[in-house]
Amino acid sequence: MAEQDRARRFLLDPGATAWHSVEHQWGSGHLVTDRGGARWHAPVELRVVDGVIEADHTPLPGVRVEVRRFVHGGLLHERYSVVNSASTPLTITGLGIQTPFGDLYDGAERSLDRAVQNSLSDARGHLVLLVTDQARNPEAFGGRPVLRLAPGEAATVAWELGWYASVDDFTAATTPPAAFSAYAAQVGQPIVVEAPSVSSPDSGVTVERAAEGHYRVRASRHGTYPLDLGDGARTEALFHLPLEEVVRRRVAYITRNQRARERPGLLAHAFVPVDTRTGLTQSTNGWSDWTDGSERIAMPLLLQAAAARGVADPEQIDPLLDGWSRFARHHLLDETAAPRRGSQNWHTGPRLYDAPWPARFFHDRHRVQAGRRTSISPPASSNAASNSAAPATCPSVSRPRHWASAPAWRPPVSPTVRTATGTATGSAPTACGETSSRTTGAP
Repeated sequence: MAEQDRARRFLLDPGATAWHSVEHQWGSGHLVTDRGGARWHAPVELRVVDGVIEADHTPLPGVRVEVRRFVHGGLLHERYSVVNSASTPLTITGLGIQTPFGDLYDGAERSLDRAVQNSLSDARGHLVLLVTDQARNPEAFGGRPVLRLAPGEAATVAWELGWYASVDDFTAATTPPAAFSAYAAQVGQPIVVEAPSVSSPDSGVTVERAAEGHYRVRASRHGTYPLDLGDGARTEALFHLPLEEVVRRRVAYITRNQRARERPGLLAHAFVPVDTRTGLTQSTNGWSDWTDGSERIAMPLLLQAAAARGVADPEQIDPLLDGWSRFARHHLLDETAAPRRGSQNWHTGPRLYDAPWPARFFHDRHRVQAGRRTSISPPASSNAASNSAAPATCPSVSRPRHWASAPAWRPPVSPTVRTATGTATGSAPTACGETSSRTTGAP
């Protein structure tokens, strides 16, 4: 192990992670069957023979779970077998094995030094290998299987665990079940898959054999589709509408369903989450991802980009963006201009990766508005002296406290502004634009 990785914890530690418990120990698991549900953990019998560890569990009458572990060639080999030891058939609709890798976010520096991933949270989440979860989520990944075992029959899952110095080393040591030309394509366009065989349980997918071991996969409608590859592997591919159509539909959905019209004052200009089953918007609660900040702040960016590229009507979108920018300045930025998780979530700290989104929004908003100002010629005057370069008179604006001593921001000379029809270059914004940019939160 490299010196810099000596602090890394590959598995969750019950002593250091409050929500991790002994029940989630590696190799424990659960079953859901037509004879009931049960978990296994402590074995009823444990044997060690010639370096091979064998553990037997009896979670249910007539059901035995046999676990076998050994190290060979620098790899840890594990095999889990569920055996129907009764004289009647067994139906399994749930089978999961705990694999509590140290996948958690516990602060940026600590996660980089100690975790093996940080896609989960510091508050919950265990990785479990679900052989099938048909009992609880039957439609997941195109449908979860039901396992049926005759008397004396077994269902077995096995894997190898290895430790590698780099991603390249890991990739070289593995053999993927398939190679894809792409994982997403427009409806009607093919994805070429190299695999021993390719099929899909969804009738909306067509699979055409192009050559030995090569298949063209197409779909007739927008959506994600399960694909079965070779001997038991399954993945998904996306077939989507043209990008402009996707954006138009998303913009229409946001403006129709995800606005907080009923709220008072500037809060009414926020975008909020919605229950897509009922159409009811989600009010603020203890979960910071379901606020009018954080996960919503990309929505005005999308609307702004769509309007700039001619995919949405600026006359409809601009008033919404003007309202949102006023709402965001007042409710989503704290006294240091750091982003809040939401307008009501004053008690939670900032989240680092929320910061680029409002910065990008106000940056682009300023450039659009500056371009509009510089494209308007001043009215003609009969006074020759008016042709001199006298500064324009700007409206009075108030600056936030935390900008009181900040140096004046200067826009670049001749900024380049991307438009729906191409790229335009104009003169620098006026002094009014500079003052306005500070009050609108531009960088």
